[in-house]
Amino acid sequence: MSSSRVSKPMAEKNEFIEWIERINVPPSYTVTHVQNERDWKVSSAQVCYWWKQAPALRSRLSGAGAKPRLADGEDILFDQILFRRSCKEKVNRDWIRDVGQRLAASELVNADFVASDRWINGFMRRFGLSLRRTTNLTVLSDGVLTERAVSYLSYLTSRVDSLSEEHTVFMDETAAYF
Repeated sequence: MSSSRVSKPMAEKNEFIEWIERINVPPSYTVTHVQNERDWKVSSAQVCYWWKQAPALRSRLSGAGAKPRLADGEDILFDQILFRRSCKEKVNRDWIRDVGQRLAASELVNADFVASDRWINGFMRRFGLSLRRTTNLTVLSDGVLTERAVSYLSYLTSRVDSLSEEHTVFMDETAAYF
């Protein structure tokens, strides 16, 4: 089960510290502002801790954290995902894990790369990816979809004369006749 804690970015913490300095009030008085105005779930102890750590927070560099191990490999993996999706092939977490491990073996010459769930989550977050939920509908080719649309249109045009506007309901760009 994942944690419900969400850390605040350094820029927001620094902005908050500068705001406290500007209004010149004790940090514990600002908690209600943070909770109501910014809709942060933060305690007064946390706000006081940020205030005490202000010099250290200001000196931290943006983007100085750990870099992804497969920096170039992740770009290649992202391109492969886009290509598979354009070909209407399924992309799932296991496939991303397998390709990531193969790329690590060839690029890093490192067979120890695990491609854990955490790495997959981070990769998907960095590239703004989301996986589609699986359904029990089959994936149809363009030809089959076109054939079904033409068949439905011919069925509908043969019955247009018998349909009346009083019995027509439109829902999300779909007409329902009864």
